[in-house]
Amino acid sequence: MKAFTIGLICLFGFLIQINSVVSKLNLENIVFKNQLNDYDVKKKVILTPDAPKPIGPYNQAVQINYMIYLSGQIGINPATGQLVSDDVRNQTQQAFINIKAVLNAAGADLNQIARCLVLLTDMNDFQSVNQIYASFFPSTEDYPARSTFAVKTLPANAKVEIECTAYTMKE
Repeated sequence: MKAFTIGLICLFGFLIQINSVVSKLNLENIVFKNQLNDYDVKKKVILTPDAPKPIGPYNQAVQINYMIYLSGQIGINPATGQLVSDDVRNQTQQAFINIKAVLNAAGADLNQIARCLVLLTDMNDFQSVNQIYASFFPSTEDYPARSTFAVKTLPANAKVEIECTAYTMKE
């Protein structure tokens, strides 16, 4: 009976501690939600004639406060609206020229890219794309984080598409 009573007291104490932790978590979540409601979000659409016009229901980029979310760029020449060539190296070069134009319109540059997503229709082009990709960054310290995926097809039968997330110093 004595062991049962001690066990019951321990269990009761444990339940009180759990209730205290849950109460604190709920209180913290409420405060966190209030902080989010107070957060000042500024959204700006980025469009420039120096990059290809969107060919669908999207913008070249959207800026939220100091972050810039660029839509994927393929090797389209903005003046002609056509791919620069069938060569993946030329397409990669043009995609970066387009990315640079969009970033410049947002008040940023290539060194402010935090992350890229590279889509390839042929993983055999990986090394060729890497060579051109690396040439747009002055040093390895400037390389953004990156993921690369093979996909079946890309818009306009492009061989490469590059999407980026960057930051800017102006809102």
